[in-house]
Amino acid sequence: MKDNSKASRGYSALRAELKREREKVRKLGEKLSELDDEEVLWDLVKDNTGIKNRIIAEYLRSFSEKRSVPFAGSDGVIALTPVHRPKNLADAKRLADKIIKF
Repeated sequence: MKDNSKASRGYSALRAELKREREKVRKLGEKLSELDDEEVLWDLVKDNTGIKNRIIAEYLRSFSEKRSVPFAGSDGVIALTPVHRPKNLADAKRLADKIIKF
């Protein structure tokens, strides 16, 4: 019988430890869900100049990144040079003459 009582005391201690660990996990889960709130995050970082500087630097870097111009339109046609648009009637006549000759 002694072996049985030792085993039950061991199980009881394990159950108590498991209960404490579950409580820790529950509390950490609550803290983590609080950090999803924007206001809580703002309160945590608003006075931290290092984080502010990183956010500002990333914001400015996003503007300085070179944005590439798409080479193909939605219809798949590739534009290599800008389209020449006549600025006056003389330019329009020259353009029309070129179109008619070809």
